[in-house]
Amino acid sequence: GEGAGLWVGMPLLGALVSASFVNLNTLTQRISDARQGLANSIYRGCFSATAILAPILVTRLASVWSGYPPVLLVLAGILIASAAILFRYPGERPLGSAGGAWATCQRMWADYREAVRNRPLMRMIHVTQVWFACVAAVFTFAAIRFTQDLGVTDERFGEFSAAAGVMTMLGVLSTGLFLDKVSIRRFSTLCAIIAAACCLTMGLTDSVAVSAVAFIVFGPMHMMIAGPVSMWVSRAAGESSQTSAFTVHKVVTAAYMAVGVASLGFLESWLGMRMVFLISGIVAILTGAGFQFLSEPPPPRLREDDS
Repeated sequence: GEGAGLWVGMPLLGALVSASFVNLNTLTQRISDARQGLANSIYRGCFSATAILAPILVTRLASVWSGYPPVLLVLAGILIASAAILFRYPGERPLGSAGGAWATCQRMWADYREAVRNRPLMRMIHVTQVWFACVAAVFTFAAIRFTQDLGVTDERFGEFSAAAGVMTMLGVLSTGLFLDKVSIRRFSTLCAIIAAACCLTMGLTDSVAVSAVAFIVFGPMHMMIAGPVSMWVSRAAGESSQTSAFTVHKVVTAAYMAVGVASLGFLESWLGMRMVFLISGIVAILTGAGFQFLSEPPPPRLREDDS
């Protein structure tokens, strides 16, 4: 509900989800250096698969159960069950405690400093996160744009989201066939520009059909960048700790998202939602084109078990 619980719950939810993704990304990169693209495609594909039925089920259940609170309770139970499964993830060992807690904190601090001093890594993180912050307009306002501005029902928007989920799953799984063989930088640039163009299109037209197509295409283009960016962080980290590199990545992401979404909210109240999509799309296209000027991440260093 509203009130203090919401103001406390939402920041905690965001922080915990971000922390979870740091670890999930790190686990995914460890599966195989030689098959990072395939591993990331499977990981993101599973995520996309749940997005196919979830929007329809959530909106339908909310209409049957007279609101979203009961649905959120069910989703909370699913998250708890997922946590129990992750807790028993095979092959994981507790971190060594040599030197005690103080020595552990010192090693962590040294790893963070090494990651922050890695200029190619930090340059890539900043540029890509500016892009992600811009296209956050789609996730922030798409539901409101469709249901309030364009008069689409909740159920129909759920169907649009499910269609986007299908396209996202197919797109992400298909990247497993070639992501280990192509330039990560060029592939990310192409997907970023197409996704940004979809955001721009949603601001250019009041047509439900055209907006729906742009929204559905945006889904796979946006998610198909997530895997390559994780691979990019992993490879650009170099000698740095993988976990530290992903943690720095998530901290910067959170900062850009906080500022970006707050800015989007301010612009929406000042200029209107349509202008938010227009401005975000234009800036995202320019930023996405800037991916091409970043340094190509080095190839993975193969381990013995990858031969």
